[in-house]
Parts: sequence; structure tokens; C-alpha cells
Amino acid sequence: MNKLNLALAFGLVCNLAVAAQAQKSFAEQGVHDRLTQVRNCVISVAKVDTGGGVAKIISTHGTAFLIGNRGFALTAKHVIAGKSKPLAALTMAQASGWTWVNIVASEMHPSEDVAIIKLDPGSCKSGFQLSGSVEMASSRYRIFGYPGDATRLETVSGEFPDLVYTEGYIRRRYSASLYPATGPLPPPGTAQVSGTSFFELSEIAGTGTSGGPVFDLAAPMAVIGIYSAEKHTPRVIAAGDKPVTQLISVSYAVRDDAFRDWKPAMLGGKTVLEESQNAR
Repeated sequence: MNKLNLALAFGLVCNLAVAAQAQKSFAEQGVHDRLTQVRNCVISVAKVDTGGGVAKIISTHGTAFLIGNRGFALTAKHVIAGKSKPLAALTMAQASGWTWVNIVASEMHPSEDVAIIKLDPGSCKSGFQLSGSVEMASSRYRIFGYPGDATRLETVSGEFPDLVYTEGYIRRRYSASLYPATGPLPPPGTAQVSGTSFFELSEIAGTGTSGGPVFDLAAPMAVIGIYSAEKHTPRVIAAGDKPVTQLISVSYAVRDDAFRDWKPAMLGGKTVLEESQNAR
């Protein structure tokens, strides 16, 4: 009988060299090393049909990323909230094809758009660590993720989707709901993002990147936030007797200072920041 399971699509198999590579700046590494390092630990969330012995990706939901060395990953809460269980059939890309890994547990942050998931087997070591710093407007960032158009595969054994890169600057720190009582709700079919602790970002990374890591441009493996939402606001511009409507687009990421001290039950008393330091 066919089953539809929530799944994650990994980059390449994680290995112990990732933590050592993370000490180097992007400028000190070759292009291949840099992308392999990130691809090892950034994963794509998808609905997968595992019936008949052939796994097929039905739809993609977002991005997640590994932290620590015990098989935990962070993502946006709205990426996995309300998805059918069991949360299983995690796919991992290898040189010989894609294999399965299971999601055995998940836990939601009480207020922010953040969730943590547990993978099995979970022996992969992440090269990422939460920053612990305070980022302000004008700080530069980079994002790697799997927008939906990059992860539409017919089968899990098909072509490996490449990570999509986005770079920009923080416009401001935003400490309010994205959907104020007097403002519009998100379009029908779009997840409403919880929380009040965001960076407003200059660039749109694309649907499917939600849950992906936002890195400090000056410290390539330091995670300063989790990509969360996008907002497109129409603005009418005078153009003679025919006004033109232009969309002003910005995106939002949950700031790491809003969840770095969170202690999910599954971490056994550790904070998310402490867990991210396990790989060091």
C-alpha cells in the first residue's frame, strides 16, 4: 500500500571533516569544498510517496539544516506543522543515489516560527553553529536553500537538485507580528508565520527556502537566523495618465536571539545554542 510521508532531502552524506572545514573562511576554500560543506548539512523538506519500492517526490515544503552531532535539525515551524505523520522517509543524497533516513520526532518553539526535528540514523556532524551575536541593519547575509522550483524531481533516485544561493543585507530588526490586527492576513493557502522577532531582509530567496539557515556573510558557518516569510506590497507609481502598480518585496528571518536559548525537551536540558556547539 502506498504511503505519503513527510520527508527531507539531504545534500551529501555528512562527515567528520565538515567541522574542520567550517573553521576556514569561504575565501580560503575552493568552490567545490565550500558547496559540499554547505550541501552536507542543508536539507529540503518534501512530501514523498514511498509505495511500490520507488520513492517519488510529490511536493516540496521547505528547507532545514543540521546542528550539532546527534542528528538534530532546525527548520521553520510552518514547514512541518500540520503535515501528515509519521514524519519519516528522510532522503539523503549520495554519490550512488539517494537513500532513506527517518524523522523520528519533532518539537515546535512555543512562540516563534521555529521547530526542531530528530533524524534516525542521526550520526551526521554539522559544520554550522548559532552565532550568538547581535546583528543590526546593514549587516550582510547569505542564504542557501531549496526553493520549490529547484527540488521538483520525479523520483528520489533522479537528478540531485543544487542549492540556491541568495545574498543581501539586513534592512532592519523587526519586533512585531507580520500580521498585525489592522493588517491583511497572508493569501489563502499560505502559512501564517508566528512570532515577533525577525530580521527584515533585502532579498527574496523563494518559496521552499523557509526553514533554511541565514548566515553572517563575514562568518560563513555562523547562523544568525532562520528564513521564514516573504511579503509583497503593491505600490502605485505615477506614470503620466497611466499609473503603474509595482510590487515591493521583502523577506523575513527569525532572529537567532529569539531561539538560541530555547530548551526543547528532546535536547535533554541543552539549549539550541549549546546543541549547535556539539560539532565543534
